[in-house]
Amino acid sequence: MSGRLFGLTPVLVSLLVVASAQQSAFAEPLFSPGQRVILSACWRPPEGMNYFCNNGLTRGSGSWYVRFPTTSDEVSQELLPLEGPPPVGPHAAAKADMATGELKTSIVGKDPFADLSSAVAEASLFDRISLQRDGASSGADQASSAQVKFVIDGRANFAFGSAVMASFSIKDGSQPPDRENPDAPVGYLLSYSARWVPGGLTAGVINTDLVHEIFSVVDPDNNGSFGVEVSLPLNDLLEKPLEFSLSLYTYGTGDAVLDFWNTAKLSLTLPEGYSFTAENGLLSARSGGPDGGAVGVPEPTSLALVLSGLLAFGMYRRAYH
Repeated sequence: MSGRLFGLTPVLVSLLVVASAQQSAFAEPLFSPGQRVILSACWRPPEGMNYFCNNGLTRGSGSWYVRFPTTSDEVSQELLPLEGPPPVGPHAAAKADMATGELKTSIVGKDPFADLSSAVAEASLFDRISLQRDGASSGADQASSAQVKFVIDGRANFAFGSAVMASFSIKDGSQPPDRENPDAPVGYLLSYSARWVPGGLTAGVINTDLVHEIFSVVDPDNNGSFGVEVSLPLNDLLEKPLEFSLSLYTYGTGDAVLDFWNTAKLSLTLPEGYSFTAENGLLSARSGGPDGGAVGVPEPTSLALVLSGLLAFGMYRRAYH
């Protein structure tokens, strides 16, 4: 395995190292199989020391949201179903849809003072995909490659301490975990992680053999587009279970506005003569095209990136209780 890091700060480098160690310690992905939405909206009144929090966790598909509570009577552990775009007022919202491969998050902060409110919105997807050559097709080329492109678009008006993190990984699922040695290398074909904070956007890739391009663009209005494009050699990967995982994690403080409802997208384009199946129905609502079946796939997750974000949020909340 070769590796290269692109424009990474020391903090993110250490984060990726920790991520790798945490991933190898798990026999199976934390939320395998399926999808996951995590939401939390917490507010502390100026005269008080305790936070009021609405939060919830679900494995169901669809859109969910929570509003910032203002009293203990409004505290809830349930997610509210969301039809259409997120509400206008302060909220945390997320969507994970296996059939369409969509991940969306949105945070509109409650308070202009960074130490008085915080919110988390995270959406994650995981599935096992198997690529195959269609026997009846004469157009299949054994030297062909599948093109995979992971792109995230959104707008981030940060407050101090806010962050956007995203990750995408492809793992060879035919390599069973070494339960006797949790530190043994995990068979990742690709692991991409990105982190956008008030100081800028950084991204890194572990195993660059398959990478064609890593890109990021942020304009003066804090609209950002970032991701990675890779090429998978089909002849080496046919009939193997490939574990696609993705996560989009947003953490907002104060009056931050993190609008990633434009969604994170992973596209998979197969050449003529090839197809794929997904254990949990990933991209089952896709539509093929003249380019050989362009597929909108969910972005995958570096498990440790999710865990580290949740740990940081938990430490942040405990500090104020």
